[in-house]
Amino acid sequence: MAIEGVTSSPPSATAGPKISNRVLEIGNDVFLKLLLAELQHQDPLAPMDNHQLVQQIAQLRAVESNMQLTKTLEAVMQGQALQTAASLLGQQVEGLAESGRTVQGIVQQISLEGNKVHLVVGNETVLLDNIRTVAAGRESFLGLNLLG
Repeated sequence: MAIEGVTSSPPSATAGPKISNRVLEIGNDVFLKLLLAELQHQDPLAPMDNHQLVQQIAQLRAVESNMQLTKTLEAVMQGQALQTAASLLGQQVEGLAESGRTVQGIVQQISLEGNKVHLVVGNETVLLDNIRTVAAGRESFLGLNLLG
């Protein structure tokens, strides 16, 4: 039984992004199993070129690096969103609530659900992304009336 080598050719135009997404799902274990199977079943008279083997390993490492970089950037973006939301505590905001209504009021609380940052304004919840305007609040987030 012959096993074809893994090549670096791009997916066909008809395959679209589905193939590239599935390639990203392949982990180290699957890759190593495929590589071992390929080495075990290669033609002894025409073994795999060392250059091809190194190239395949380098491609796997590049994919792993990109996946790790993506995770790191997502964590940085989430941290930045939380910091932005925290700076809005006690501030007067206007935005589109999850109920679909436009709300105005003081940001009383922030929360993180999944990777979305929510602000509590009055009795409504507003996604950080849906904030339209920000103005200095009349009271602090502790509920103290500073202007009398």
